[in-house]
Amino acid sequence: MRFEGDEEDESENELMEQPNKVVEAFDEKPGSSKRGINYQIEKNKGLTPKRDKTYRNPRVRNRMKARKATIKRKSIVPKVRDQDKRYSGEATGIRTGIVRAVKIK
Repeated sequence: MRFEGDEEDESENELMEQPNKVVEAFDEKPGSSKRGINYQIEKNKGLTPKRDKTYRNPRVRNRMKARKATIKRKSIVPKVRDQDKRYSGEATGIRTGIVRAVKIK
């Protein structure tokens, strides 16, 4: 006994097998092997800017940030000086070019 659906199933099976045969024939070239994926495809990073080596390691990056901050702070805040002996004037000298007063009008 044959039904209407049987013929369609057979024709669909034949159509499904045909593309596979074409692909198999294409892949079976003598001496060819599939290439592996490259680093760009594997990591999938896209267009990312080039970063410095210090940014890769957070510990090193924070250490460098702290070093820069201390250098910047040293220029703003004067160094604390201990008083070993009696005051004998400014060691660095008095700078005559600096005026730290507000003129009264």
